[in-house]
Amino acid sequence: MDDKLCLLVVIGIEDFGRKEVLSVVDGYRESEVSWLEVLSPLTY
Repeated sequence: MDDKLCLLVVIGIEDFGRKEVLSVVDGYRESEVSWLEVLSPLTY
């Protein structure tokens, strides 16, 4: 089967170097649809 699960993680870094996890979502093979699901709530 070619549908492999992956974990998509977005990490932000502040000006002072502090890292923060912004989003963690499970997806399929890093597809465009999966990344849109991760990034859409982060836009403002």
